[in-house]
Amino acid sequence: MSRMVITIAWVMSTCLALLWPAQVLAGMGDDFETRLARDLATRDPAVVEAFEAGNTARDQESWQEAQTHYRDALALDPDFAHAERRRCSVLMMLGEHEESRASCRRAMRLIESPENQVGLMMALAADPELSGSYHREIAKLAGKALDGPAAHDPEMLPAICQATMVADRLDLLERCHRMMTTVAGDTANTHFFGWMVAISKGELGDAEDEIDAAEAAGLDPEMVAEMRTSTADAEPWWWAAGRWLGIALAVWLCVFVVLVVVGIGLSHATLRSAESLPKTHSAHASGGAGALRKLYAVVLLLTCGFYYASLPLTLLLVITLGGGVIFGMLAIGHISIKLALIVLGATLLTVVALAKSLFVRVEEEDPGERLDLADAPMLRDVLDEVAQRVGTRAVDNVYLVPGADIAVFERGGVVEKLSGKSERCLILGIAAIDGMTAQQLKAILAHEYGHFSNRDTAGGGLALAVRRSMVAFAEGLAREGMATPINPAWLFVSNFYKLFLRISQGASRLQEVLADRWAVFSYGADAFEGGLRHVIDREVRFGLDTDAYLQAVVDTKQPLRNLYEESLGHVSSDPEQGVEAQVQEILEAEPSPFDSHPRPVDRFRWARALECDVPTDPDAHADAWSVLGSKEALQLQMTEFVRGNVARNMNIQIPS
Repeated sequence: MSRMVITIAWVMSTCLALLWPAQVLAGMGDDFETRLARDLATRDPAVVEAFEAGNTARDQESWQEAQTHYRDALALDPDFAHAERRRCSVLMMLGEHEESRASCRRAMRLIESPENQVGLMMALAADPELSGSYHREIAKLAGKALDGPAAHDPEMLPAICQATMVADRLDLLERCHRMMTTVAGDTANTHFFGWMVAISKGELGDAEDEIDAAEAAGLDPEMVAEMRTSTADAEPWWWAAGRWLGIALAVWLCVFVVLVVVGIGLSHATLRSAESLPKTHSAHASGGAGALRKLYAVVLLLTCGFYYASLPLTLLLVITLGGGVIFGMLAIGHISIKLALIVLGATLLTVVALAKSLFVRVEEEDPGERLDLADAPMLRDVLDEVAQRVGTRAVDNVYLVPGADIAVFERGGVVEKLSGKSERCLILGIAAIDGMTAQQLKAILAHEYGHFSNRDTAGGGLALAVRRSMVAFAEGLAREGMATPINPAWLFVSNFYKLFLRISQGASRLQEVLADRWAVFSYGADAFEGGLRHVIDREVRFGLDTDAYLQAVVDTKQPLRNLYEESLGHVSSDPEQGVEAQVQEILEAEPSPFDSHPRPVDRFRWARALECDVPTDPDAHADAWSVLGSKEALQLQMTEFVRGNVARNMNIQIPS
């Protein structure tokens, strides 16, 4: 047993000593009473009178008076072993340990009975200043007692067990406890010593069970409290830390499950909201859609907070796992230097990747080539017209890109975005303009402006920061080879990213539905459906034709003048078949919970269900190029933009 356990044992033994010594040293059981009566019958009446007077004083806890009477009896009859043992007991209670031990040794010399064996053990154990040879003597006496009649006496066994604790002999204590279990059964004493065995062996769970059993068996509540305190003090720091870590993990998992359930529920609610028509002729989020939008914002905010709160727990898990592996090697006595270095390296790399993910900085670069709106007055007029119909502020800048993307975003801080003073930008893909009417372009722009009106672009800074942090974390782990299922950090970031996408993309789907209504109420369902179908068609066509044609240009080193005219139909002699099939698949494909947009055919159906009258546009069927200006000039500008990207990213110069 450790010294700490011995200290605990001494405190407990001192408490129990108040219950046991006098009775044990007096002797117990019917057999003893028979022997005592037979012995007294042979003694002088004056000796018996002094002995009985000592017993009366002892029962009244008048220890000094009792020891005087026992001394008188011994003065008359020095060979009276019972009087000597009882004098030993009251001297022990008076704290006169040296004289108590001498008295018990004399009793043992007179009769080596079980009572006298136990008496001497307790007299030796009662003095906290004794150690060394005295403890060995206690252990020797306890071993003899456990092999003799005292081991079968439920009154003497507790004293023997108590002595083994003071002697620091866990093996004898275990033997004594087994005897207690057999002889005494389910008693408070049995469970007390069972607790001592468990706590000495570091089996804290069994120790707690023994405390509960002792309490149920009627052990004094103050002793129960002392036992619980001692068990808590004996608990190693890593044990307590592990328990709290387990509780934290359980709470974390519960919150994670709740967020998953909430995310699924919100996704279904979004579909129901999209199916229900607005009660007023307005595209503003109101009623159920408005409440759902606010709920999404709250849940997304909580998810972001949950992510940052999870990082310390993830870090602790990683360090605990790495330290646990090394501690395990130390425990088995064999350390693999190579394995230890691998574990330390993996832990360090994971910690560094996590730390770096918290400080991701993204420089705001122009997404394309900025178009000077002073050179495109008709486009400026269209942008202002659409803004007026939607009831929001027009974009400040337009950036041309080669593809078919049409989107909006805001630049500036959170305060600027929420106050409406940010820079509003439009990304306009030149590839989307061919074959589009001006009315369709306006409807698509109205959809994008709807995001401004609904303030979809104003409050997503935190969500964007969390997504960037997660991506940086995952990329850092993958780059260092730490993206494995045995890495708690990888399990966390990969699964949490799915949860985050499910919730954030669900919010995005609701935003798209509400933005669609702005397009329909501003320019009609036909213009919106035609414009969206056209954009999807051009995205597919541009991807099929342009990628293949650019590869051919690079391989053959041929010049590239106008990407849009030269790449058209490059994939096959009958490109329509491949394009139409892919477009139809995109229109009808069932969206996954991680898609940011609802299924296009559903969006068309919801749009047509909205009853609205839109003003007649005299230029409804005009070509969208009439709004932008020179088709060839813009296509050549974007071709040069592509040529520059190829040169920067692939170090390949394509002649013009």
